[in-house]
Amino acid sequence: MNLTLNKTTKLMAGLCVAAIMAFQPLTASAESMAGKTITLIRNASPGGSTGLGAQILANYWSKAIEGEPTMIVQSVPGGALTKGINQARNAKPDGTTIGYVAWSGSTRILDDPALQIPFEKLGLIGGVGGTSQMISIRTDAGDGISNPGDFAKLDEVVFGGYSVKSMPSMSFAAAFDLLGLDWTFVSGFFGDTKISAAQMRGEIEAGMSTASYYRTQLKDGAVADGEIMPVFYLGAPTADGKDIVKTDAYGEIALPFSEYYRNITGKDPSGPEWELIKFNGTNHEPVIWLIFAPEGTPDETMKTLRNAFVKASTDPAYIAEATKLYGAEPLITSGQAIIDRVKSVQGTTEEMKDILRTYIAKLKG
Repeated sequence: MNLTLNKTTKLMAGLCVAAIMAFQPLTASAESMAGKTITLIRNASPGGSTGLGAQILANYWSKAIEGEPTMIVQSVPGGALTKGINQARNAKPDGTTIGYVAWSGSTRILDDPALQIPFEKLGLIGGVGGTSQMISIRTDAGDGISNPGDFAKLDEVVFGGYSVKSMPSMSFAAAFDLLGLDWTFVSGFFGDTKISAAQMRGEIEAGMSTASYYRTQLKDGAVADGEIMPVFYLGAPTADGKDIVKTDAYGEIALPFSEYYRNITGKDPSGPEWELIKFNGTNHEPVIWLIFAPEGTPDETMKTLRNAFVKASTDPAYIAEATKLYGAEPLITSGQAIIDRVKSVQGTTEEMKDILRTYIAKLKG
């Protein structure tokens, strides 16, 4: 299957590569890590796009590091995604432990100051994003779902997600509100696999999943079998803020939310709900997975890791393999660009924080 990107996605990907080239020159690694083993810690359950994406990157990154050390991926779920984050950030700062985490930085800014994780102090290496989040519905929901438009006709829907403070959970809730759909949220499914399993068991009617999980698990499984139906997806907003960037990841089976909303209501999406969805697409989707070394990692080691990350993430073979997984070319952020992204999230306006708090309270029920 040939995958193509639309102009907006290509532009975003190009800007990220430009940022990499501007801030992180491809110089030789500063030190050899021959004979060492590097553990790449991810903070989700085994399986899903985080694990597959981390493993693909590890395969290329290890070869790009001077001395070609062994790189293994370790799953450390739990603690509302904090267990893996803390294990990586508190590891010995010698370059042998790296975090590859769903960082949820755009909502962790709401934590009590004493509980906030100082991401800006870590040895920031890069970020991977660009994959979209899709919502699907059991075809036996309500009086039966025969097409995506039937979803908006449901009196109510029970949907499941990662946590009440995850951006996808809040964004889908905001989308349901824009559609005038009553909903109930079930929390605690840390990973696409667990959400899908709960949906198949009938514990929830609607479930969210990444584009890569759809392509690798759902497309030829529950979707092909007619058990669930994709409805719409969320992702990065277009430059004018009127739409969600289209992706080829779902073919013609699902629409970006903005287009789906227009088809249902005849109007453009607007209001605080739409602002939350765009905030998610601007600050969460481009850097879904944050990659870092513990604070205090020596400069020479950081130079080695950062240079090799750039080399690996711009390797055409890596891009091709990652694109096959995600359904679209991944967005890669590195150098000063990843530092600026983390700082930008830390500077979120109080108005947006209030919208986020409102949705966290609604998701809690």
